[in-house]
Amino acid sequence: MSPPQQYKLDLLIITSEGQPIRVPTNITRQEVVKAGEDLWKAIYGYNLGEDSNYKELAAKLYSWLIAPLEAQLEQQEIDNLLFIMPKDLRIIPIAALYDQANDQYLVEKYSSGFAPSFNLNNNTYRSVKGLKMLAMGASEFKRLYRKLVIK
Repeated sequence: MSPPQQYKLDLLIITSEGQPIRVPTNITRQEVVKAGEDLWKAIYGYNLGEDSNYKELAAKLYSWLIAPLEAQLEQQEIDNLLFIMPKDLRIIPIAALYDQANDQYLVEKYSSGFAPSFNLNNNTYRSVKGLKMLAMGASEFKRLYRKLVIK
């Protein structure tokens, strides 16, 4: 079940170093969902003519989701963003978000990816005794990736 639409959006940066950084916003969940749906429609064939406002919508979402975090992202030299978003926000085409100030799309500035939100995982305990499985790991990691979580 999704939180109420009137809830305000919180941005959260979790990295391998230091404490998580929470950046509250004044934007409601409903506003973000609506802007995400509008951007999706503008990009995916509903209206990509000369009068399309996809860049304006992409800039609005960038200003809400990325711009408030950019100082911290630059300070920590983060260049890879992992988004963990609830289902009603997963419609947002993240790579298409647009930074008007620098005339760049998000995909030009950062590599990005998605991970399932916790409400998609079945976290019920299951014994692995007797199951066939392939398990892998590493004793050392060359670089730890930092994550950006939007909840």
